[in-house]
Amino acid sequence: MKKRSSPSPLLRGGLMLLAAAAIAVLWPRLEPMAAGLLQKAALFTTVLDMPTGALEALRERYAAELLPEAPDGPAPQQEPEPEDPPPAEQQTPEIPEEYRGTVTELTMTGDDSPAYVRWGSAWIRNYTGLTAQQIQKILETPSSVKLQERCAAPQILLFHTHTTESYEPCDSAFFDTRNTWRDQDNRNNMAAVGAVLAEELEGCGLAVLHDTTQHDNPAYTGAYLRSTQTIKSYQQQYGSLRVLLDIHRDAILYSDTSIAKTTALIDGKKAAQLMIIAPYDDGTLGIPNWRENFRFAVALTDAIESAYPGLTRPVFFCSRSYNFACSDGALLLEFGTNGNTLEEAQYTARLIAPILAAMLQDGTERK
Repeated sequence: MKKRSSPSPLLRGGLMLLAAAAIAVLWPRLEPMAAGLLQKAALFTTVLDMPTGALEALRERYAAELLPEAPDGPAPQQEPEPEDPPPAEQQTPEIPEEYRGTVTELTMTGDDSPAYVRWGSAWIRNYTGLTAQQIQKILETPSSVKLQERCAAPQILLFHTHTTESYEPCDSAFFDTRNTWRDQDNRNNMAAVGAVLAEELEGCGLAVLHDTTQHDNPAYTGAYLRSTQTIKSYQQQYGSLRVLLDIHRDAILYSDTSIAKTTALIDGKKAAQLMIIAPYDDGTLGIPNWRENFRFAVALTDAIESAYPGLTRPVFFCSRSYNFACSDGALLLEFGTNGNTLEEAQYTARLIAPILAAMLQDGTERK
């Protein structure tokens, strides 16, 4: 076998000079390609030691860089940068599948069945032994609940028997079944709804007291006894108090994995439906002036429904005492359900405040 001879030192030197000159000329073109090859080589070397999950994450992260370029076509298009996420309060939290329940959204109203009575624009859900004719006869007398003119002293008390009741964190078709819908932070519970209602009523020129005592904390049992004591304490200080509004939210649970939220679309925005509870006393509850409470509830519901159709649910007319004996101007207001959001409930408070103020200031009733 013939042995090849090595080039002479002079020839080797010349070849090296030519190669160096060529690299100097071509390097601006070769540099990006070389850098890319080195980057990919380093990337794939790292990938060999990664677990499966990390590999998938890395593949998604560097998908554009790892795609081969088309021979004669344009470079592959990268996906556009994602938009900024919405504010935290608008983001839908991730709920594990095993804790995911469904939220049914609906607008509740009355119908022509015997269970309901119509008065003006208001519906009444009759849970008493009274007939429709008897109820309508009671309502023929207008509500007498109104405020004294030119009285600077507070005439309205807003309070919360179940202060820690709260809402869903966001408007979603799903909820976390671990949610208790209780919050001891008054910025997130019924006190936050009462704060908006108080502010709006004050903006209408009314003097309002807003008590934020958590009567259901630490114990739920006995909350009504404690809120009654609060009411009486204020009544001793302010003999001018006329209207007592207990601010709650309802709860509609079809099952452990299914709840409902009640809404009305007002000016393109979701509002929590309002339900007012009024008493009926058959002589056993100690509410001698229950008819006045009832007329007040229906008059207010009628006025709100006339202004914003669908915003109210039927008046809940029932044999329950609550705090109604404290005043014939006492009502229990349910702002939405546990399926609603706090923002939806506060929107309702803003909508109804001027209607309530107007009704209390002139004492008129719509029919």
